[in-house]
Amino acid sequence: MKSYTHRSSDKKRMKKEKIWISWHYHRRSDFLAREFGSDYYHFGTSAKSRLSRYRESIGRTITTIRHDRPGILFVQNPSIILVLLAVMLKQFFRYILINDLHTPYIDLPPVLAKLFWALQRFCIRHSDLTIVTNDNFRQRLHVDGVMILPDTVPSFDIEGDDNRLEGINILYVCTFAEDEPYGSVFRAAELLPDGFRIFVTGNFRKAGIDRDALSGRIDLTGYLPDREYLALLSRVDIVMVLTEQEGCIVCGGYEGVSLSKPLILSDTDTLKGYFSSGAVYTRHDERSIADAIIKAAGDRESLKKELESLKESLRKEWLKDFNMITFRIEDLKQEAGL
Repeated sequence: MKSYTHRSSDKKRMKKEKIWISWHYHRRSDFLAREFGSDYYHFGTSAKSRLSRYRESIGRTITTIRHDRPGILFVQNPSIILVLLAVMLKQFFRYILINDLHTPYIDLPPVLAKLFWALQRFCIRHSDLTIVTNDNFRQRLHVDGVMILPDTVPSFDIEGDDNRLEGINILYVCTFAEDEPYGSVFRAAELLPDGFRIFVTGNFRKAGIDRDALSGRIDLTGYLPDREYLALLSRVDIVMVLTEQEGCIVCGGYEGVSLSKPLILSDTDTLKGYFSSGAVYTRHDERSIADAIIKAAGDRESLKKELESLKESLRKEWLKDFNMITFRIEDLKQEAGL
């Protein structure tokens, strides 16, 4: 996790062309900040209460904007509070505001969800440009001024353990969020033949998972630092990422494509449209998930070949989308006289 701040002794204000601020570390923001030539600030905090975290992050954000006086401010969304703050400060600091709304998912009761999306649309209308990851999500927003930029297929420098794992090994990329059918995956493990093993990432304790009650084919890794996660990713045979949320493009899918790992993905229009080959798609009942695992294992060599072609296609499409956004930002700079 990264956090970038100014030295407290540095009192001089320095106008910077572009800065990127996030309150939660995300590989997408780190990567895009570099691609857009922005200084990247991640204001993570160890404060225990939500109120303390917000107070600290708000203070650091205001201090940074006052210090840097950016011509262009990129903000990671979520957090919606960060974007609202950026919208309010825009009238005082006169920057171009670019809102990177990278996920459609949030688990809220219906009344709060309605308020949340009303706030999102308010922020989009008051941002100069909003970026989302796919067209399905853009259409659901019903707001102008939105462009598409998926996550890129990453390139990893992996310090790997080259020892092969025995049997057929699946990495189930999971965060134990409400949109992830991890219970069905645990039950699906009981239906698999001998020799299959499912590594499950993420903080299982927050979901109250009793690891002793699970199949011996399930290996709960807990939260893994990047280096350990990538080392495991490089050693497994198949990557599985599941979401019940239409309009969500899963990061684990990009990571699997990067290393040509056959994918098992949810049977959503968004995922089938984006990861159009190299994958087996599944419904979320345990029988369907078990069948998808067995099929991916049997077809993994042909799926790997499909992924090599898909990887090149996705990178070309990403560059085209990135260039279109770059041109739009240049237009905004001219309109603002920057």
